[in-house]
Amino acid sequence: MKIKSFFSGAVFAALGLFAAAATTSFASREKGEMTDTTYFYVSSDRDEGAFKDVSHWNVTNSNGSCGSLVPNRPCSVSVPAGSTLNTVLNEMSNEEILAISSGYKN
Repeated sequence: MKIKSFFSGAVFAALGLFAAAATTSFASREKGEMTDTTYFYVSSDRDEGAFKDVSHWNVTNSNGSCGSLVPNRPCSVSVPAGSTLNTVLNEMSNEEILAISSGYKN
């Protein structure tokens, strides 16, 4: 009798753990995992203030490779999840944006 009660309790405990894990898994999917977004500089404009103009950036690199060693134009910047490109670039000079850029374009 005690063995049957013990196994019955263990089964219910295991079912409870399974239900909790399944609920957590579905809740994570519903919220969606937020990830950083990489934006590429797609303009040829190098005038002061041009690099912080969000219309000069895109999530696809459609304007040249990022292989330059000379910091003429930024290649890409990473925007943390929950933030915006405008928030990251706001009030930065071209020089400051080049400093946070991952690579450069000619």
